[in-house]
Amino acid sequence: SSSTTTTTRCKPGTCARWKEGWGTNNAWAGNMNASLYEILPKLNATHLFVNCGWDMRSDPSCSLHEFAKEHPSVKVTYISHPPDLRKKNTVLHPMKTKLECDDVDVLDRTSMSTNVPQSWYWDDLHVLSILNEEFNHQLIKNICPMKVK
Repeated sequence: SSSTTTTTRCKPGTCARWKEGWGTNNAWAGNMNASLYEILPKLNATHLFVNCGWDMRSDPSCSLHEFAKEHPSVKVTYISHPPDLRKKNTVLHPMKTKLECDDVDVLDRTSMSTNVPQSWYWDDLHVLSILNEEFNHQLIKNICPMKVK
């Protein structure tokens, strides 16, 4: 007999934050600063990408700024969320203009996803591959910038 391992994965839209049970099945729960200062240095990381998950009200920019000052060999980048399509009347500004410490590098998925066709979203929170492909290109440019002569 053969043994196989299967995993259950949420389809986009089925594990959204407003569903019953939200918050009870988090993959990680902890303190960002503790992770930055206690775990990341042990990894000899060259890059750090931070997203606040569903806590979109928080602003980690000053914590990231301090970490970057103390660890100049690590390139620190904050990654914003694509817009939530349920908030139709929200005026979106580039993330960099909303951060308390605006000298932190930002991969601004909010601006990249603003005013795109609704068909580029799976549901009101999850983007499809057409946007994910661009997000991935921006990540690669952040890690391996191409220098043009």
